[in-house]
Formats: sequence, C-alpha cells, structure tokens
Amino acid sequence: MSHAGQLLAESDGLSAEDLRLTQIIGTHAERVSHIIDNVLQLSRRDESRPELFHLAPWLKDFAAEFTRTLELQEGELSPADVVEDLEVRMDPSHLRQVLWNLCDNAVKYASETGGICVEITAGRTSRTKQPYLEVLDQGHGVDSATADKIFEPFFTTRSGGTGLGLYISRELCELNRAAAFSESSSRTPIAGKPWKARQQ
Repeated sequence: MSHAGQLLAESDGLSAEDLRLTQIIGTHAERVSHIIDNVLQLSRRDESRPELFHLAPWLKDFAAEFTRTLELQEGELSPADVVEDLEVRMDPSHLRQVLWNLCDNAVKYASETGGICVEITAGRTSRTKQPYLEVLDQGHGVDSATADKIFEPFFTTRSGGTGLGLYISRELCELNRAAAFSESSSRTPIAGKPWKARQQ
C-alpha cells in the first residue's frame, strides 16, 4: 500500500488535491505499520526503547500531524501550553500510538454530541511530581459498568470498532512503566471522561 502510494505520488499531472491525498495514504500506511509492529511487540513482550525527551515540542508535532491527518478544523484539538522543562522517559513510538488511540477515541465520541472539542493537557501530579498526559473531550462519558471493561481486549461499544485501541494503549504504557486509566471530570469547558497516561 505504501509503495503504491509512493508510485502514484510520482505520477505526472497530479493535481494539488490528488497529491495531498497521496500524502494522507503515506501517513496512514506508516501509522498502520507502527500499529502492527506494536501489536507484534506486545505478543512477544519485547522491551521498549525508552528515551528521555521534552514533551512540549513533541506534543506540538503530534497535534499538528493528528489535526492534518484527520482533517480537523482549528480548535477541535487543543494542546494546552506545557512547561518547556517537562521531560518524560518513554519509547516515543509507543507514546505516539497511545496518544493517537486516546485522541482518536475522543474525536469519535465527542462528535456524537454535535461538536468536536478535544483538549490535551500535561504536567506533574501534585503528590508524586510524576509527569502525566490527559485527553479530555465533551462526549457522553462512560458509565461505571462500562468503565470496568473498556481496557479489555475486543471490548467496544461502537459498530465496526476492534476493541483493541485502549487495550493496546494500556499494554504499551505498562511496557514503559506508565499507567493508563479513565476518570470522570467536572472541568470546564471540557466535560466527560478524560483519559490519562501517567508515568510511574
């Protein structure tokens, strides 16, 4: 798929719109390849390759790529300002997959309420000072009965869903000595269920 997209992009006479579509093909092909690699890694329980990096520029790049790939409008995905010295130690490809899964879920469920408004926040916990990432949306939230199941493999409430996104996210977090969980929130303007990935 990736090779076919590359060949198509090299064709003569492509319009700007067609060229943009080939770029989207390439981005998604690369993302699918990473997902497959991560699933295979989970099955083998290979060790992650953690790196220490600053979160602020990484989040900026992630938000730009996610917004471009899903063709979101300005303001539909909002990364909050993150202090420049906030560092995390994690496999960057794993963190990208975790955050992509969480934001993708947030966009899908937020759209059911009539508008997409997803916020990414990051900081340090007040008690342990460990770094965290939080994804918040204005979806309907998750009831307590469902909340106990959402990280189970193949559990989904959406037609056509695989039920693997949150399961893979939690497993990737655990491979990196981090934790993923959901909790209710009354924050404004974002309401519903925030998803958190917290470093241990």
